[in-house]
Amino acid sequence: MPVKHAAKATVDFLGLSGAVSSLRDHAKYIFDGRVKNRNLRFKHVPAADGLPMPPPDLVYLVTGQFDSEAYYNNGVLGAARLWMRLRPYHAPMAGSDRIKAVWRGFQPAISGVVSPKFDVRPV
Repeated sequence: MPVKHAAKATVDFLGLSGAVSSLRDHAKYIFDGRVKNRNLRFKHVPAADGLPMPPPDLVYLVTGQFDSEAYYNNGVLGAARLWMRLRPYHAPMAGSDRIKAVWRGFQPAISGVVSPKFDVRPV
């Protein structure tokens, strides 16, 4: 165990912790057939918002995991949560294109809202 702690301390001292962690995660993904199969299946079934999905490597850079379907579903969940928070204030939607595309599904619910404070138009 002391060797493990010494190696970790050395990696930390050299500022390589992030690189080592990323390398470990990429190595795990190479051998993770379940996530690779989910990504392959999700790649061939277009997302409901019609936007192209980023490759798993870019999903990893944003979320720290490689599961494209989970990335998309979390965007849907994020849009729903934003909608619930912003709806009482009649606030306009802002965010990434992926969330704005999901947000379009909520537009009929706010299409009749007029507020002098906000310019509420479909995204």
